[in-house]
Amino acid sequence: MSRSKTIVTTAITTLLAIAILVIAFVWSGLYPVGAGSSHYAPIGWLLETTRTRSVAVRASDLVVPEDIDSPERIAAGAGHY
Repeated sequence: MSRSKTIVTTAITTLLAIAILVIAFVWSGLYPVGAGSSHYAPIGWLLETTRTRSVAVRASDLVVPEDIDSPERIAAGAGHY
């Protein structure tokens, strides 16, 4: 096997092994992600950025109704809580 083919094979195998380990760790539920637990700085940044971007992407097409402050709309919304 040529040297470049060996390098590519090793890189692919390593990335696959890392992906399997990450998936196994996430699936295990061992890391506490609750709001009451503190996180290491990189994990906190990752969670915060993921949440912020997720909300921004999904909210970009929302249109705020003209009657957002009307008593009827407030009463209808209160029923969801």
